[in-house]
Amino acid sequence: MYSETPYWKQKFCNKHLSDGTKRCFACQRIASWNQPLITLKEEEGGAVSHDGEGRAICEECAVTVVASNEDAQVLYEEMRTSFFKDKLGLLTSTSSGENKLVLPEKLPVHLVATQVLNENASKRRETHNRSGSSEGGHHTMGLTMSEKRVTFVKKIGQHLHHDTTQVVSRQNEVTAILILHGLPRLLFCSVMAHECTHAMFRLSDYPPMNLQVEEGLCQLISYLWLQGEGGGKGASHPREKERVYYINKIFEEPSEVYGQGFRDAFEAYTKYGLKRVMDHVKLTQMLPC
Repeated sequence: MYSETPYWKQKFCNKHLSDGTKRCFACQRIASWNQPLITLKEEEGGAVSHDGEGRAICEECAVTVVASNEDAQVLYEEMRTSFFKDKLGLLTSTSSGENKLVLPEKLPVHLVATQVLNENASKRRETHNRSGSSEGGHHTMGLTMSEKRVTFVKKIGQHLHHDTTQVVSRQNEVTAILILHGLPRLLFCSVMAHECTHAMFRLSDYPPMNLQVEEGLCQLISYLWLQGEGGGKGASHPREKERVYYINKIFEEPSEVYGQGFRDAFEAYTKYGLKRVMDHVKLTQMLPC
């Protein structure tokens, strides 16, 4: 009896469903005698493992792996300018009436191991009382690190019991973006687009919104990057199959937060366009009907 991998149409014997045969973590292609997988060490920033222990990646995906923080920084700066600013026009009005891009020019992007990502995601869930990072089978590949700074002024009255404390400013800061090491470029950039959207929400002072709304919008931006920037639009492009695969994965995501959240956001986007959707969410914390 034989099975077949979705999308890639690889036929394989059913025994490989339970005998520990590895799949590429990026595209889910299964290892075979003529398509061996490379194993990456988790604790050494993506170095190749020679003992078979670690995350498996196929040779097709390994060719374009983002290998260093320096490479990640270059891709962030390109995405910030050419995608968020020039293509999407996601600018924020300042108090002086100027429209500007809130994503900072030099936001640190760090490639990290799964354990580091999970530990930081767990700390954030505890702080914000949110659900798990692997909700409904969705596994986190990126995380936006942010903090809120609140400045207080204490006014001393004539008597101790008349002292008052007043909040004079609240400021959100995004300190870094963490992304799982070993991702091929298309997947890496789609994850970074998602995380940059989280960063934009924090820095543009969007009000706290339902998790499904926020994650759905971040997935929408990830989809738009893949749709327009992820590679050539002709079938002859060497990465076209991977680009379409990642787009399909976003549409077919089964979880409520990420999957249904994206499908709701995509429906609103096709009706009203991105700017009207974002303006409505900033005003109401909800997607337009």
